[in-house]
Parts: sequence; structure tokens; C-alpha cells
Amino acid sequence: MRFFELLGVRVVLLIVLLSAIVAAANMLFAGLLQVLPWIATVAGGFVLIRLAMETAAELRHTPALATAAPFGADSSGAAPGSDAPPPVVPPPATPPSARLKTLNVPDAAPAAGDAEARRRAYDAAIAELDSMIGLTTVKREINSFIAEVDFARKQAEALRITRPAPAYHMIFAGPPGTGKTTVARLMGGILAGLGILSQGHVVETDRSGLVGEYIGQTGPKTEAKLREARGGVLFVDEAYTLSNEAGSDFGGEAIAILLKYMEDWRADLVVIAAGYDANMRELLEANPGFASRFTFTFHFEDYTPADLRRIFDRELKRQSLVLDTGAGARLDLLIADLHQRRDPGKWANGREMRTLCERVYRATAARVGRLQREPTAEDYRLVTEDDIAAARAMVRS
Repeated sequence: MRFFELLGVRVVLLIVLLSAIVAAANMLFAGLLQVLPWIATVAGGFVLIRLAMETAAELRHTPALATAAPFGADSSGAAPGSDAPPPVVPPPATPPSARLKTLNVPDAAPAAGDAEARRRAYDAAIAELDSMIGLTTVKREINSFIAEVDFARKQAEALRITRPAPAYHMIFAGPPGTGKTTVARLMGGILAGLGILSQGHVVETDRSGLVGEYIGQTGPKTEAKLREARGGVLFVDEAYTLSNEAGSDFGGEAIAILLKYMEDWRADLVVIAAGYDANMRELLEANPGFASRFTFTFHFEDYTPADLRRIFDRELKRQSLVLDTGAGARLDLLIADLHQRRDPGKWANGREMRTLCERVYRATAARVGRLQREPTAEDYRLVTEDDIAAARAMVRS
């Protein structure tokens, strides 16, 4: 019965349409009146057959019964027109020095991956950040950032308000070798997990990836990097080099393009500009428009001697080596001395410890190679006080 009802309605509409065509033809082209009815009849037959086929197809794909959703809710249980995320359950209260907090990932985050995948990426990024040596100030600032994002979401839910998409562009300022690049790579997963970014991938670049050598090259290069990073993070290392390096104004062109896209795509793009403290201050002071786009600044500090020792031990473990008692005490004295005599413009923090570990490895290998007997397994894994002294001599040279 439903088939004939649907078909009948369509046939009536078709007859009305054909009648209008014939009437119009009668008024405008009286001489063609004898031919038009035949044309209309043939066309109408084809249309009737097509309508019958479409109606049958609709009935085959229409379920006989539908389950009604509760009043005032869609099939997902949410209020009509609402795209608000589910309530975020905060973690138990912990002291400020405790581990970084883990928030529930909002299911209403921009969709370019399911919520479970984004949750796993977020948890993995938080765990890796928490495991990084030192970075006490950075971890505290990231905790504050997460709390602010969480507060904004909950406030919008509680007060039923909608705000324009905020900008989350960031400055990473600090000396070299303090983990700025590593943390930037983790921020992609954190920002996607918080619902700020749709994908969370990280595109790393520097001046050479944005600025061309000749007129007309900078715009396309910069825009290509921005398009590649959309949905994630664009990490610009040594960003201060964009400002009038070697008298070229091409860096200024790159800054102007970055400014435009940082504003236009702020809902799904985060730019992280990194560099040394003094250089970044000069960049922002020389480009007020650039400075106004960055709403968050994270401060990276030199590692303490204790942090440096932990970094060294981690690198040594990767080399399958361990320190004997005398070597450990000698190493602590060496690290303290290097830290005290460091040149702020050249000291590379974590990289200094990786370099020192390579020298210790080299000294150990040389000592074992000079043995007048067949080395044992213990010889291949133990670092002695003499090895530390030899590594120190390499540093002085």
C-alpha cells in the first residue's frame, strides 16, 4: 500500500507539470500543438517508469519500524544541537610537586581520529613529559595551562556560553639543550587530547624552511609549512633568526605570513616559536604584532648538577656501562666543575652530558684495549675512576 501511495503522489505532480507544459505550448506555439501531446506522452512514460523504480528502492532501504529517541535527545543521548563535551572528571587532589595531572579527553574534540586514540596519545605524551629529567618550571607551567583549558571548558558548560576559538600559540624560551624540541613534540599529543587540535602532529622547521633566498620564494615556502602543520603544531626553532638576519627582509615576509595564518587558523593550528631567552625578547620587542599572537610562554632553565648526573647515567646505561664507586664520586666532581664554569652562551646542558658520556666510553674502550690479558665481561661493562679522569682531560683539550 505504501508503494502505491508514494507513487500516486508523484504521478499527480507529473500530470500537473505536463498539463502546464501543454498549455504553455498551446499559447506560444499553436502550430506545434499536434506534436507536443505525443512527445509529452512518451516522456511521461519514461518518467513514470523511473518514478516506480525509485519508489521501490526507497521502500527496500526504509526500515519498517524506528526506535524513538527520548524526548529532547538525539540518538546519542545529547541535547538537540549540542556539541558540548562530556563533563571532565578531575584527578584526585595532589600536591604541586606531584606528577602532571591527567584529564579525560573530551569526546567532542575536532574529529580526525577517534577519542580513544587521542586519549592514548595524550596519556603517552603526559607520561613521557613527566619522566623527563628536570624541567620543574616547565612542568608546572604546563599543569597551569591544562588547568586553564579545563576551566574554560567547564565554565562554558556550566554557564551555557559560547566563546570564539582562543589562540594557543606558545613561546619556548631557554638555553640550548634543555628539551625545548622534545617538549614541543609532546605538545601535539597533549593539545589534541585536550580537544584544541584535530590531529596533533608536529611539523618542525627553522628559518631555512620558511625563508627563501630570492624574491618570491618566501611566501610559498612559509604557506606550504603552515598547510602541512594545520591540525597540529608548527614548531619554529631559533625563531629569532626570522628577524632581519644579515640585512634580508625576507624573514619579515615570513613573519607577516605567519601572523595572518596564526589568526585565521587559530582554531586548529598552534605555532610554537623557540629560542634563547635574550634573542626571543629581541624578536618580540622588534615585532609587536608577533608578540601579541603568543598567549603562553614556557621558561626552560639550565639543568642543575643533580639533573645533569641523571642525564649522564641514562646515557651511560644506553651504552651498557656502569660506574664503579670511585668513578661515581669523580664524575660528580667533574659535573659540578663543568656546571660552575659554564659559558651561558655556549653551555648546551643535556647535550654536554651526552658528549661527556661519549668521551667516557672512548676512554673505557682505550683502557680495555691496553690490557695485557683477555678482557672479561666485567671489563666491558665497568667504568673506572681512571676513565673519568681521561674523559676530563679530553674536555680540557
